Amino acid sequence: MYRTMVALLLLVLACVPRADEEAAQMVGSGAHVQITYWDLPQWRGLFGHAIDQRQPYDVWPRRKIAEFEAMHPKVRVHFLLLPWQDEKIKLEMALAAGRPPTVAYRNAREIPRLVARGVLEAIDDDLRPTDLADIPDFVWQRVNVGDHKYGWPWFMSTTALAVNLDLFREAGALHLLPRNAEKSWTVDQFLVAARAVTRDTSGDGQPDVYALPLFGVDNHFLYDAFLAGHGILSKFNDAETQCTLLRPEAITVLQFLADLLRKYRVAYPGAAGLKYTDAYTLFLQQKVAMFPGGMWMLSAIGAQAPEPFDYTFVQFPHWPGYRSYATAMLAAYVIFKQDDPRARDAAMRFARYLTSTRNAIAVTGNSTFPVRRSCGNPYYGDARFDVFRHYMRFSIPEPHKPHSQKIEDLSMPLYQAVFSGVPPKQALAEYVRQVNAVLAAERLD
Repeated sequence: MYRTMVALLLLVLACVPRADEEAAQMVGSGAHVQITYWDLPQWRGLFGHAIDQRQPYDVWPRRKIAEFEAMHPKVRVHFLLLPWQDEKIKLEMALAAGRPPTVAYRNAREIPRLVARGVLEAIDDDLRPTDLADIPDFVWQRVNVGDHKYGWPWFMSTTALAVNLDLFREAGALHLLPRNAEKSWTVDQFLVAARAVTRDTSGDGQPDVYALPLFGVDNHFLYDAFLAGHGILSKFNDAETQCTLLRPEAITVLQFLADLLRKYRVAYPGAAGLKYTDAYTLFLQQKVAMFPGGMWMLSAIGAQAPEPFDYTFVQFPHWPGYRSYATAMLAAYVIFKQDDPRARDAAMRFARYLTSTRNAIAVTGNSTFPVRRSCGNPYYGDARFDVFRHYMRFSIPEPHKPHSQKIEDLSMPLYQAVFSGVPPKQALAEYVRQVNAVLAAERLD
C-alpha cells in the first residue's frame, strides 16, 4: 500500500510542468506568502472546450495555480473569478478600500490610468533578456508608460465583421460579399449587401432579418473602425490636449451609421437601447446577418448558436481612398503595489509563469494570438484568421495619456443621440465640448 501511494505521488508530481529555472528560485523558508489572483472567464475547460458548454471557466487558472504552488511551496494563491460585467466596479471598490488584488488580468489600455493613480508595480527589474527578445516591441509599447513597463503581456485580440453566410445564401447575396483575398470592401459595397440581406421572410410586411445590429449602451469603441475607415485614427491632437473629432469625415461616418438605422432600415430597430450582448444574441438567433466582434467568436459561435450556421469574417467597410483599420486589444497581467517584498516577488513569478510560452499557447482556447514568438503560429493554414491577421498589422493606436474613464463614458450619449435621431453634427459638437472640458480638467489636476 505504501509503495502504491508513493508511486501515485511521483506520478502526480511528474505530470506537473516544472521549469528548472523556476524551481531553482523557489521562495525560501519562512511563513507562507499569500497573493490574490483575479481573472475573468476566458475559455471553458483546460484548453478551451467550447463545444461542451458544461465545462467551467475556472479549470485552466486553477490548474495553473496548482502547478505554481507545487513549484513554490511557500506561496499560496487565493483565486477569484469575476464576471465580465462586474469586473471594473469590483476593481474600483477594491482600490477604494485599499485592498486590490495582487495579480490581475487587465486590458492594457487601462494601464496608463492605473499607473497615474500610483497603484501598479513596474516589471522592468523582473524581465529577462529572453522576455524582451521573445515579445515584439509593438507589444511592449502597449504596456509602456514613460520609461517603464507595467504589465506581463499574455495575448492579443482584434475585431472584424462576422457574416452569417447562410442568411446571405438564402437572400441570393453571397456574390455581394468581398471576394478579394483581403476581404475588404467600401461602404457603398457594404450598403448594397446590407440592403439585399435585409428581408421579410414571413410575409407580414416587416423585415425579420436585418443586416446588422447597432448598439448604443456599451462597446462604442467598435465604431472606431468606421471612423478609421474614413482616415480618423485618433480623436485627439498630437498632444492629446484637445478632441479634434468635430470634422467633416466624422460627421459623414455618424450620418452613415444613422442612415443604416433610419433611412435604409438595414440595422435592427431600437439601437439606442441595445447592449452589445443583446446585439450578439440577435446574431446567434440569426435575426441579423452581420455582427462586429472579436476573435473570441471563432470558438463561441458554434457552441452558443441555437442552430448551427455557416459563417466567415470580413473587414469593416472603408471609404474610397482609405484603408480599413480595427481596434486591437492586449491582455496582460498587472501587479498592484505591494508593501511586502516577498509578495511582490511571488506575484512577479506567478505572472511570469502564467504568460510563459508553455502557458501562453493555451490562449488558443479563446481563439486569440499568443504574443510570444516562441509560441509559433498556432493557426497556420486557417483562413478564418486572415482578416484578424490584417488588423494585427493595421490596428487603431491607443491614446498615450492616462485619460479618465469619463471620456470613454461620454461615447454612450453620443451614439445614443445619433441613433435616436439627433443630427450627427449637433451630437458630435456636444460630445467634443464635453470631452474638451474633461481634458481641460485633467490638465489642471
